[in-house]
Parts: sequence; C-alpha cells; structure tokens
Amino acid sequence: MYARLRDPSTSVRKNAVLILSHLILNDMMKVKGYINEMAMRLEDADERISSLAKLFFLELSKKGSNPIYNLLPDILSRLSNQNLEKDAFCNIMQFLISSIKKDKQMEALVEKLCNRFGGVTDIKQWEYISYCLAQLTFTEKGIRKLIESFKTYEHVLSEESVMEHFKYIISKGKKFAKTQLKSSIEEF
Repeated sequence: MYARLRDPSTSVRKNAVLILSHLILNDMMKVKGYINEMAMRLEDADERISSLAKLFFLELSKKGSNPIYNLLPDILSRLSNQNLEKDAFCNIMQFLISSIKKDKQMEALVEKLCNRFGGVTDIKQWEYISYCLAQLTFTEKGIRKLIESFKTYEHVLSEESVMEHFKYIISKGKKFAKTQLKSSIEEF
C-alpha cells in the first residue's frame, strides 16, 4: 500500500494518501515503519497531495499523546537515507517537529536525537540530526540534556555545518536561560 505513494501517477498517489489516511486515522491500520513514505508526500509536486499529507499529519498529531513524537526518530533515519533534496528534508522535518508541543516530549527528543549520533558515520546524517535538534523548542531541561549528552555527539562537531546548528541552539538557549543556566551555556 505504501508503495503507491511513490507512483508516477498523481491520481494514484492522491488516492493512496486518502486511503492510508482513512485507515490509519480510524485505527484500522497501524502506523508501520513506512510512514516516511507519507512524510515524503508533504513535499509532493502536486499541491493537493501535499495538502492532504499535511492534513493527515495534523490529525495524527491530535491522536493520543501525539504519535508523531514516537515516529520522528524513525522518519528522520529513513528520510536521511533517501535520495531527497536537503530543502525537502528540512521542510518535512520542520513541519513534523512543529506538531510537538509538550516540553517533556521535546526534552526526550533531545536525548533520542543526541543518541542517534553514535550510530551513524555519514556526515549527511549528522547534518540532518543536528538540523532537527536546532528545530526543537528548548527548555532549561532540554539544554541540560543537550549538555549532559555531549559525549554522544562531540565527535561530530568537527563538521562545520553541524557546528552551525549547535551554535544556533546555544544562541536560542541564551535568550530564555536564567543566570545559573546561562553560565552553563557559556561554559558549554
């Protein structure tokens, strides 16, 4: 079924998005490991398909405790292995991350994403993981988790594009930090 989301025919892709949306949102089908195929439709050339995919993810984010939070690391991993343009990847992940509103989920994602650095050796994946980290809304706890997880990603900071993402995170963190945390951020 997910394979139809890549069909060259616009009408087939559109129908696949509609059917999968219906089945998943009505709990008739579990979200499997191929949800990245649906995420790729967020950047579909056809505006209608892209809109339908956005609607699907908006509705999915309202279910339970936001399944997108649980799916995000897997989607990130699968999309970074696709032959996807960087802008398309960034747009998809930015849209998905924007659906995560709870501080606890953001903080847990910091840890999950930092741990991903240890399992990959590809510079492109490092860039994508750090980009996703930079899209998160950081709280004090999130910044602390980032600092505590330093050992998991220190080896990737030699890559300039990755370092730029971390500099962006730090500049965002300085804006809301209280005095004690500001000194920790400065030290970091």
